[in-house]
Amino acid sequence: MDDGKLAVQVTRYHIKLARPTGAEVKELPLSEKDEIKSAIEGSNRLAVVTVMGNLFLFEWDHELQDLVEIPNSNMGGVLTASFYTDRSGMFTSNKPSNVGSVDMEVEPDKLEVQRVESHPEEDDEVLYLSKAEHAELLRLRNTERTPEDFQRFLVEERVNTMPYGYTDWLIVAYVDNTICIVSVPDLIPVYRTHSIIHGPRIIHDARALENAELPKEVIDSACQGMQLKEILLIGLGVRQTQPYLFAVVGEDVYVYHVVPFYYGLDDSRLRICFSKVKNDMLTRERKLRRKLPRDMNQVDERLAKRHLRHFTNVQGYSGVFLCFPYSFFVMVTDRNILRFHPMTVDGPIKAFAEFSNGNCNAGFIYYNSRKQIRVAELEPYWNYDFTWPVIKVRSPGTIHHLTYHFESKAYVVCTTAMYPEKRIIHGGVDQVDEEMTERDARFPYPMLPRFSVHLVSPEEWQVVPEVSYHLPDFEHVTAMKVLPLRNGTETGLKEYVVIGTNLSYGEDVQSRGRIILLDVVEVNPEPDQPMTKFRQKEIYAEEQKGPVTAICGVNGYIVAAVGQKVFILGLKGNILVGVAFLDVQIYVLQLSSIKDLILVADIQRSVSVVRFQEQYRTLSLVSSDPNQMHTYAAEFCVDNQSLTTAVTDIKQDFHVFQFDPEYYFAAFGNRLVRRMECNLGQHVTNMFRFRCSSWYPDAERIGAAALTKKHVTVMTTLDGAVACYINIPEKTYRRLLMMETILSNHCSHRAGLSPRLYWNARTSSEHERFDLVSTTKSIADGKVGSLYLELDHTEKHEVAMKIGTYFLLEVHQVNSFQKIHEGSMRSTIMTALKDLHGEQGVAAQLNDVRVKYLNPETGIVFLRARRGPHLMVKDAIESLLRVGNIPAAVKIIHISGTMRSSQKRLLEHHRRHLLKSLGSARTEQARNKVRLAMQGLLSPSGSNELSMDVEQK
Repeated sequence: MDDGKLAVQVTRYHIKLARPTGAEVKELPLSEKDEIKSAIEGSNRLAVVTVMGNLFLFEWDHELQDLVEIPNSNMGGVLTASFYTDRSGMFTSNKPSNVGSVDMEVEPDKLEVQRVESHPEEDDEVLYLSKAEHAELLRLRNTERTPEDFQRFLVEERVNTMPYGYTDWLIVAYVDNTICIVSVPDLIPVYRTHSIIHGPRIIHDARALENAELPKEVIDSACQGMQLKEILLIGLGVRQTQPYLFAVVGEDVYVYHVVPFYYGLDDSRLRICFSKVKNDMLTRERKLRRKLPRDMNQVDERLAKRHLRHFTNVQGYSGVFLCFPYSFFVMVTDRNILRFHPMTVDGPIKAFAEFSNGNCNAGFIYYNSRKQIRVAELEPYWNYDFTWPVIKVRSPGTIHHLTYHFESKAYVVCTTAMYPEKRIIHGGVDQVDEEMTERDARFPYPMLPRFSVHLVSPEEWQVVPEVSYHLPDFEHVTAMKVLPLRNGTETGLKEYVVIGTNLSYGEDVQSRGRIILLDVVEVNPEPDQPMTKFRQKEIYAEEQKGPVTAICGVNGYIVAAVGQKVFILGLKGNILVGVAFLDVQIYVLQLSSIKDLILVADIQRSVSVVRFQEQYRTLSLVSSDPNQMHTYAAEFCVDNQSLTTAVTDIKQDFHVFQFDPEYYFAAFGNRLVRRMECNLGQHVTNMFRFRCSSWYPDAERIGAAALTKKHVTVMTTLDGAVACYINIPEKTYRRLLMMETILSNHCSHRAGLSPRLYWNARTSSEHERFDLVSTTKSIADGKVGSLYLELDHTEKHEVAMKIGTYFLLEVHQVNSFQKIHEGSMRSTIMTALKDLHGEQGVAAQLNDVRVKYLNPETGIVFLRARRGPHLMVKDAIESLLRVGNIPAAVKIIHISGTMRSSQKRLLEHHRRHLLKSLGSARTEQARNKVRLAMQGLLSPSGSNELSMDVEQK
């Protein structure tokens, strides 16, 4: 207040003004009955909202040096409010002269092509800048820029750069979840919206368009129990010319961008509308299975009371910090693009503010749920103008391999630099001769790569000088990893850089390779050069009898693919000693290991799993895929105690294999079972996995369940894309699959393409398959699932209703000579539904009641109904006395959200009845008959066969 000279202190019943020294200046005269809910400050004005919904406005008078109440400013039925200073020039009721009416007609010969605004790429951005802005941008993007440069640039840009000046506004949210924009200080309402609690895609003035509001009954049914909590309209960007609206509804955050909207019926309103910004933010807290406390009005002290925190300079960026169980930085970058970056370091954040001093320049301070106050700052040299924070590191050449050395905390990078080759290689198996050739100066010599290994320090993000290891000419690095090895002359494990190479002299010379071991040692750095504390020492470099194509480690040993063999090598002193070997197929492309299992990916013969038994010093084949596959990459997928293998091939397909000896096709475990396959649309050449986060923001409530043993498999493609694959529980998958099916049919997709057909694998089962396994749905598309986040709450409610509810029924017929069928079952239920609930019940379930499975012999029925009105269907089923013309009694066994859950309950139902029949059987022949029926239910294969039979029908 008073341009930063006064501080506002808000308590439950009082508002006080104080100097920075702590001296109290004044206390606002509020009634004792008015309990303060919130106070909002902006542009030397103060808005106070009470618990009873009253709004009071105060303004700082520079002449009186006092805070006075604005006359006739009291409002009722207010939830929250927000001040906004517009610098964009869009908050106006004037309409440009070149904009016609909404129903104007355009003649065919006067068609105008509208200019579509697009955001330039980083490399092409200079085309849209002036020379001064281009020079300033290059200076700021220098790797040596400092936070002071950012601050000075922001200050210089904000001075006298507003082409429209600025105007002040007050945004008020009412108890009916509508928003009103009021001009300040004359307090004239100029914009009023409909209810925004359901998060519509477009928010416009209620007076602009007629019949554009959803029925109140639809919104109330979809948003039952939800309430608008907080709003914030703020100008973001370098010049604060990009207005954004943030609205907190329940546990969700809606983000809207203000755009011009000149058409409408009322000319006195603001010519704007709010367009919803797509984002993937998940701010909700995880749901617990145990029941919540009875007192639903109890406030959770771990969560913030004010969720939206605006900041103007955090490492040169402006934006809004979202204080939620999963907190986010929402930033607007130099190119006026909104970026969302999560902050999951300390769990739920209760308070956040900017902080800057000599030790922490342009940082921030926050208060977490553990009652700790922490001061932090963003990494100064990272660029947050991307989906993920990015830093560019200069490389001495083209990067081929990258790995991390944990002991030295440095990255090991293998690069190549091209050079002109003037030599011709001749020779046989053991001897190689070189012939130097000289040509004319204009003769283009062939360019060949020269490999080198460097260290990159993550502290300075620079290549460590004078530590590079250079390989000789014609030697190519085919594999490089950092492996913990067990040395026979030492105790424990020590990390070494293991490199596999191939001597590529040409087709006339036999191909050989080397295994190179490098040790990264720490030495005393040179004066004023702290990065020179590392050195690379060559431990072993011997030529092998074939090319070394792949490398990995297992139990402290090296697993190397040399030619058509896989060797297990142990380190003793400075030499490698062979331990075991195994013959493989054609060309081993990749090796991956976990514990004593090794995954071998062949470029032509698919994948196989090999086991190394250290006590017997043997390497044996466990299982393999009998099909031919041009493999590109392979990796293990870990999900607690479940282990699968992920494989990609030349046809851009993604396969998941599993070792299951009990499966009928597995041949007692000799064959890998193909569990899933789909098409990715891009060639995946590399895979790696890392452990999922072992700590959640609500770990204090979840306890030991927060510690998981699940890994995420990350894939990189030749087109520059990054994909993630993770195993999910079957219950979650079934729900996602049903939602994906609905979204695939009811949402618009790019170019009108079908996601289902896109995911179909291209591998032909007729020519390239030897397993007769039917293709089953086993993967959920994350892109299609993300469309659910873009829907408003009424559409989400509609999708959830269409997912449906499954009834497991048992029909007992009085007359066993007549059989019931699916048509009579459905028509009988619909007739009973109409008799009980009338036309409303029929309309609610007209196209959703379906008989998915019916067995006339056992009387088991799977019935699907629409979620929500399924209680009407339950009443109709319980009232049935006949099915069609057949007298029968219908019993509801189970109601669930997925068919798989109903299948499990059906198995339990059969087991319970068979056990009862076994106890009541009087003869041994009857008991044997019951035992024979129970064998299929009590075995795991019987469960799978019943499940597949129900799904196919």
